[in-house]
Amino acid sequence: MTRHNLVHFKLYIPLAVVVLAGGVARAQVANRIIRPVDAAETQTLAHHLPMWASPANDAGAVPADVPLESLTMVLARSPQQEAAFEQLLSDQQNPASPSYHKWLTPVEIGDRFGLSDSDIAAITGWLQSQGLHVNWVAPSRIFIGFSGTAASVGSAFGTELHYYQVHGEQRISVASDPQIPAALAPAIKSIRGLYTVDERPFHFITPMESSGPDVTINSTTHFLAPGDFATIYDVPASLTGAGTTIGIVAEARTNSADFNNFKSLISSSFGNPTEFVPTAYGGVDPGPPFTGSTSCTSQSQCNLLDAQGEATLDVERSGSVAPGASLLLVTASAASGGIGDDAMYMVETTPVPVQVMSISFGACETAAGAPGVGFWDSLFQQAAGEGISVFVSSGDSGASGCDLAFATPPASPSPNSPNYICSSSYDTCVGGTEFNDASSPSSYWNSVDGVGHSSALGYIPEGAWNEPLTSSSSPQVAASGGGVSAIIVTPTWQTGNGVPGNSGRYTPDVAFSSAGHDGYLGCFAAGSGSCVNGGSGIPFIIFSGTSAAAPGMAGVAALLDQKSGAAEGNLNAGIYSLAVSTPAAFHQVSVASSGVSNCSVSTPSICNNSIPGPSGLSGGQAGYKLGANGGYSEVTGLGSLDVSQFINGYTNTGQSGIVPTVTVNAPPSIMVTESASVKVTVTGSAGPPTGTVTLTSGSFMSAATTLSNAGASSESAFVIIPSNVLAVGTDTLTVTYTSNSATYSGASGSTTMVVTSALPTPTITWATPAPIVYGTPLSGAQLDATASVPGTFVYAPAAGAILTAGVQSLAASFTPNDTTHYSDANATVTLTVNKATPVLTWATPAAVPAGAVLGPTQLNATANVAGTFTYIPASGTLMSSPGNFQLSVTFAPTDSTDYTIASDSVTLSVTAVTSAPTVITGGATTITGTTATLGGQAIPNGADTNVWFLYGTSSSLSGAAQTTAQDIGAGYIGVIFTSGATGLSPNTTYYFQAVAQNSFGTTKGSSIQSFTTAAAPTFTLNGGSVTVAKGATSGNTATVTVASAGFIGTVALNATLTSSPSGAQNPPTFTWSPSNQVSLTGTGNVAATLVITTTPATAAANEPPVNPRGRFYSAGGALACIAFFWIPVRRRAWRRLLGMVALCVALTFGAISCGGNSKTGTSGTGNPGTTSGSYTITVNGTSGSVSAAPLTINLTVQ
Repeated sequence: MTRHNLVHFKLYIPLAVVVLAGGVARAQVANRIIRPVDAAETQTLAHHLPMWASPANDAGAVPADVPLESLTMVLARSPQQEAAFEQLLSDQQNPASPSYHKWLTPVEIGDRFGLSDSDIAAITGWLQSQGLHVNWVAPSRIFIGFSGTAASVGSAFGTELHYYQVHGEQRISVASDPQIPAALAPAIKSIRGLYTVDERPFHFITPMESSGPDVTINSTTHFLAPGDFATIYDVPASLTGAGTTIGIVAEARTNSADFNNFKSLISSSFGNPTEFVPTAYGGVDPGPPFTGSTSCTSQSQCNLLDAQGEATLDVERSGSVAPGASLLLVTASAASGGIGDDAMYMVETTPVPVQVMSISFGACETAAGAPGVGFWDSLFQQAAGEGISVFVSSGDSGASGCDLAFATPPASPSPNSPNYICSSSYDTCVGGTEFNDASSPSSYWNSVDGVGHSSALGYIPEGAWNEPLTSSSSPQVAASGGGVSAIIVTPTWQTGNGVPGNSGRYTPDVAFSSAGHDGYLGCFAAGSGSCVNGGSGIPFIIFSGTSAAAPGMAGVAALLDQKSGAAEGNLNAGIYSLAVSTPAAFHQVSVASSGVSNCSVSTPSICNNSIPGPSGLSGGQAGYKLGANGGYSEVTGLGSLDVSQFINGYTNTGQSGIVPTVTVNAPPSIMVTESASVKVTVTGSAGPPTGTVTLTSGSFMSAATTLSNAGASSESAFVIIPSNVLAVGTDTLTVTYTSNSATYSGASGSTTMVVTSALPTPTITWATPAPIVYGTPLSGAQLDATASVPGTFVYAPAAGAILTAGVQSLAASFTPNDTTHYSDANATVTLTVNKATPVLTWATPAAVPAGAVLGPTQLNATANVAGTFTYIPASGTLMSSPGNFQLSVTFAPTDSTDYTIASDSVTLSVTAVTSAPTVITGGATTITGTTATLGGQAIPNGADTNVWFLYGTSSSLSGAAQTTAQDIGAGYIGVIFTSGATGLSPNTTYYFQAVAQNSFGTTKGSSIQSFTTAAAPTFTLNGGSVTVAKGATSGNTATVTVASAGFIGTVALNATLTSSPSGAQNPPTFTWSPSNQVSLTGTGNVAATLVITTTPATAAANEPPVNPRGRFYSAGGALACIAFFWIPVRRRAWRRLLGMVALCVALTFGAISCGGNSKTGTSGTGNPGTTSGSYTITVNGTSGSVSAAPLTINLTVQ
């Protein structure tokens, strides 16, 4: 999860208000900036380029308008102010001092130890003159918040902002160390925010669910309820932390229901936290908390969920250890500045809002660098002067602090590096332990839960927290962080059994259980652990990691404050003194207590903080090992606490015990070539103080010297300072007393001593030389120092040297001719070396004809240094029309440190030419059964050109057809053209060729292409057998489906009966409903209904008798009448005609009515209907000349 701590400030504090906050009582402070700002004279602010900001990781410049709103300038006190502030911090912890526990406010610290009004005005004025916005000036006058765009920040500090890809994440950094005006350099220590620091919370969450109303899972798995922590670490029930406020830095809000459910579950009570967003320092509200089980769907949501889990853990841990303390959760979104904004608010607010601060975030020191460490060290130093006790998690990645915790170890682990926030000597760093209880759980745990689900019986032996394998036995990074700082020196109080030496600040200082093996019980609904019994059990959370240890220690500090009745400030000196005077206050965590035999740092286990390899325990990064039998280690510090003994020992004999007076007697002055004997006397009021003393001055630190020469109430020792170890000038000698008894606490004292040269030093005069351009060798123009006496100069770099671009330091060593009476002298100046401009050579290229393509013949610039050319237009560009064209080139030198980007241009003449066209035959598209679209490309070559295609079925195009000619003009650019070929036959291969013609000739495409037309569209008929009852008027239909295979049109259907049973009567007949016409659209099926009509069977009926003679007579009469009517009319008179008609009618009906048969009537045979049996129906479909295969339908008539 990536986090770019480039914070976005949204609230701007009027500068004048902050600068004048000290009021009329403000002390007079000497100006550190004593000369005007000269933009041409700059100085490098070193160590601001992180190791990962390498060319290999460079992903390009940050866009100029990207805002950088989380920039903090850390200011530098004068050496005199710094010494005075350190003395105050010592006095505030010395009960014999009038300043004991007299904590200051931020404004008071600013008045006494901050920069002057003039210095603040000079710095803020310069920032504003560079187009940057001053957002706030801290009351301590040591921090200035400002913002600006990437372009303005880069310009102001003489660098660029770039993106970098690091381990799959995008980060931002300056591309080189920033430059600041040399006039401001004495007052500026560092700048925070010029590169990404990937700060992460140090915890791991495991959702669990009990099988019933209890939270016990099984007899071998245990969780730390608050009652267990109190039992194991002997937390006094009489103390609650009342009267103390614990400040928790956070990057998310919390869900109050989690705390209410937690308190109900553990049968305890503490106040829910007050939540505050530090808008005065740029903090932005991270938004409402998650209140139900949440599965994140984006990286930003996952980060916020992780941050809420951290805040929830910190509240539940600190609140359950100190239930009477007030909890202040200061929260700002990670994007707006996160924990830096939170801590700034706690330390820079008047009145000071907290007495204890807990921080469970961090990153490795290697990645954060000196500016990151310096920011927190300055802030925590101020916190110490305000009485704030600060506690920081040591980290969860073991000694290899840069590797991602709770993840598979990398194949190439990062070098060992501690949490950079822990590196400050003004915070207490809290590591992690792991219980050694697996061999006999019943010796340490009850089989059932007690009140508040606690089950621990007492203290459990501990080893280092190190869980190198997951529950599925896969390697992981999960161990207590610790190591030695490469930036902060070893504090004078960090001594004792096991402390490795004086290589730097060692961490951690103390430790508490942090393992998932016996993790901390918690409630966090968003992580699927609401602690609300749903009927089947209680869903809860197991927290692990050193994030659980730091807030636990913060709770212990609140108990200590309540016991002593006041804020205690920085506990570190007292903790290390107490380890000597009251060792029972600490549980010794050692190889022996871990239970590991043959402990080796090459194999990760609970005796070390090594990490495994990516595929197993071996092959990982070796860390640090516990002491054989206890003492300090860079895994668990001094060990875990017996809290009751710690609090009693601290308040009785620690920092609040008898503080002796340390008197330092040194010679008033010595020459640098002389050694010095310094007498140190430690005087007490309860007998002679015993122990050791250590003297420091600048970079010199003496060995610990044991006091002797006991008097009635004092002891003394002589400390020898060797020759040539102190700096020439006035040196402060500081002596630190470390007690080895419970009677006295540690103390310190100091004095000054003047260190002079052995001989007078000649005066060196050396003016700052004028800037030069890279490539200019050093000469007498720059190396022109003079001395007040004759002698010889030796310069470094020497004459003739070529210096890298930037602000460089020149040094001169002077040896006088008279070495008897004068000492050697040295001097330095800075020289600005500007970047050189590469020399480009590019001859005007020869003219080219229109239609030519640019290439190396034209784009052939050269430079006097290595680099990359970028041409406009680029190589391969077609010069399509005549005229004069500018070609330009930009040259990026490989050595971008010393050379600037250069550019040049030439003019290219493109001449007009005319010739026969150029033509290419393309491909065929949109191919159907009868048509196709033919494609080609032609270049007119300066003359009006017509194009067409030849096509036909012959591969030689004999007898080919021709498409209509098209005019494509007279240019020099290729013109794509198409034309349609029609009247084609389906499923046939055709050949075609493009042709172009102008007044200079006719050209055919060099190749003949081909295509095959689609098959002719058709359709098919489908249907099934049908059975009908004779005469039926329902169920007497058959469905005929017409399926189109690309066919579009109307199909006429016709049904005929093609076979019947032998002797069939009354055959079926057919009609179509609603019509025999079916319309097809090219795809899909269309159904038609065939109606089958059959004749029903009928029964026999009675008939009237028939008289044969009557039939004869009636028939004869009728024939007579007909014959009569055939006689021509002219042969008859009309009157006779009418009479004859009447006679015929009478004869006919008379004959019919006459008898002649004796029978009364006969019986008929009836109608059998359509003959039952199998019939065959043939259905045909036609559409013009297209017809489908006939469909046969088998018909059964029942």
